[in-house]
Amino acid sequence: MILLTKTMASLKLTLVGLAALIVNAFAVSQWPDTAIPWLVLPLSVLAINLLAALIVRHAFRQQAALLLFHIGLLAVLLMVTAGVLVRFDGSVEVVEGAAFDAAGVTARGTGWLHPNRLQQVRFTQGPMEVHYLSGLQRDTTHSRITLARTDGSEVPRDIGDRQGFTSHGYRFTTTFNKGYSVLVLWHDMDGRVRLEADERLDHAVRRNADLRAETRGAGAGGRAVDPR
Repeated sequence: MILLTKTMASLKLTLVGLAALIVNAFAVSQWPDTAIPWLVLPLSVLAINLLAALIVRHAFRQQAALLLFHIGLLAVLLMVTAGVLVRFDGSVEVVEGAAFDAAGVTARGTGWLHPNRLQQVRFTQGPMEVHYLSGLQRDTTHSRITLARTDGSEVPRDIGDRQGFTSHGYRFTTTFNKGYSVLVLWHDMDGRVRLEADERLDHAVRRNADLRAETRGAGAGGRAVDPR
């Protein structure tokens, strides 16, 4: 056991861990969606290496300041590793008047131990405004959402590019990707009412949905025609 601990505390293992971390950091810069979870491996090696060094090297225990510094460094490594393991990064498009649908989330990075609680998130997208300066220079974004709490109450929230909201451990903010789309309010074969953007209309038709829809867009209205 002592020999194994000394091996894990070796400087060679430290160099291997640092080299792996550098390679992984480069991979993250090129392929962030897939490479980030692999940061766990070099971070874990470095954390084990530092913990073993704190156990076997007497120099750390003889100097309180040095010991406290490396304990703090170990805590940082452990927290970063835990963060990578449980992280989730994704995007979702929610049209005005529609509710958040976890099935529509596009995941860009998911930690190996991420506890998926997206199905518990409940909010409805309200009106959104994008302000511009002279010369069509983009300024601030104001978006109003209605957040549903676990006790059944609803809370209106104003969010923007820098100010978001947190629900069940997930933080939501607006993005620069904003636009206009025709909204379709329709009833499927089970009688459920759905409000979706027009790009989903073809998919609904292929499912033989009974379309009795009214569409509305920016400053214009119309009526969807049942294609059957």
